[in-house]
Parts: sequence; structure tokens; C-alpha cells
Amino acid sequence: MSTADVAGRFSGKVLVVTGAAQGIGRAVAMRSAQEGGRVVFVDRADFIADVAAEVEGAQTAAIRVDLETHDGAAKAMRFAADTFGGIDILINNVGGAIRMR
Repeated sequence: MSTADVAGRFSGKVLVVTGAAQGIGRAVAMRSAQEGGRVVFVDRADFIADVAAEVEGAQTAAIRVDLETHDGAAKAMRFAADTFGGIDILINNVGGAIRMR
């Protein structure tokens, strides 16, 4: 995939997409990167970095974490902020939840 001919709807924006390894999350993350966004792909799948690298010419990053834990969620948000300087858009596409004690 190339970002050359796609409108820059997300230019200058940092997006975090959870559940980005497959399905709807992957499609949203890919399209957002194609449209100029700096996208953090978040998932617990081992291959999440490979998915993020598929978008040619885009600014992407990937982190493998379990978002069903407080530590995992905090780590993902810190990673996004540290990598791209902040977060403009969060697309929360994870079906699980953090269990409260």
C-alpha cells in the first residue's frame, strides 16, 4: 500500500488504534496511516509490528501489550505519547475490559 495518492485527512494527527492486528482495527489503522496520520498500532498479537510496517511511506509505530490490564493500557498510552509527542485520536477497538477488584 502507498500513501502517495490518498487525501491527508489525518495529516498532523496522532492516532492510537487498539486491536490493530486484524479485522476492523487493522483496516482503520491502515487507512488512517494512508491518509497521513501518525498511527500507533496496539495489540497483544506477536505480529503487530509486521502489520504496522506494511503501510509504505507512513509514520507508524507498534506496541504489543495486553489492554485488559491497567499496566498494559498505561504502557500503550505512554508509548504513543513518547513516540509521537501526544495523542489526538484514540480508536478503542478492543473487545475486552480491565477487571476491577
